[in-house]
Amino acid sequence: MRGLSCVFFVSFTLLMVGCGADPLATFYYELGRYGYIPYSTPMQYAGTGTLIGGSPNAMEIIANPETCFPGITTTGAGLRFRDESVLPSTTESFSVTADLTVDLFKALATGFPTIQGGVNLSNVSSLDLEFNGIHVEYIDSVKLVDYYRNTLSETCKQYLDLVGFINQAIVADQMKFAFYDKTGGKIQITVDNIQQYLDLSAVGSWEIDQSSTLIINTPKYIGYQLGELREADNGLSLKRATKVIMNTWVFTDVGIFNEDSAH
Repeated sequence: MRGLSCVFFVSFTLLMVGCGADPLATFYYELGRYGYIPYSTPMQYAGTGTLIGGSPNAMEIIANPETCFPGITTTGAGLRFRDESVLPSTTESFSVTADLTVDLFKALATGFPTIQGGVNLSNVSSLDLEFNGIHVEYIDSVKLVDYYRNTLSETCKQYLDLVGFINQAIVADQMKFAFYDKTGGKIQITVDNIQQYLDLSAVGSWEIDQSSTLIINTPKYIGYQLGELREADNGLSLKRATKVIMNTWVFTDVGIFNEDSAH
């Protein structure tokens, strides 16, 4: 999994500066290679445990993560786990030309938080975007069995018989933006003018460093897997959707062992 860090940032580089007809498709392809679906809908809740209905292009939040599943831990004691070791903190930066900002903000507007371009973004010739702290959140499937059988409410079980839940997600802890004008000089940003370049109304925590760099500290959800948890399976979550075909989640069995292999 450590290789994902490098390839993941390569995919973003291709998204921003690639020469293909659809650079955003390259980003989606790279996420798909590692078993993740890119978020395609602005969402207030996008983390593991979120109950999801609707369709991939029109995702509907049925319940926030805390309604049916307990909070995230980093110690392994809980059900929802934040794995700091799978994708260690990494910093990469790259530039994007103004011609590709439409594709860029199409990607940034999905998941959580929603980040949109401001009215003066057209005055920006290029920008640097830096992602820090890429990691994975997931639900422990083994612990989920006992939790489902002994703790989960009957109401949650009824809903989970009808909808899916986010069982794994890729998250970036921090993003940094720096804006450049046509001469290549950094644009000075302040608390008063930053909304002219980026709409931060849905961002909870942000700051400006040295009057030139916007730092967003609200974690950004980038890709997810959808799980099934049906009453007939008695807590065994063995189906995952890691890809979408024709606006439909494609669920497949979690294949760990080949039944035909020698024992």
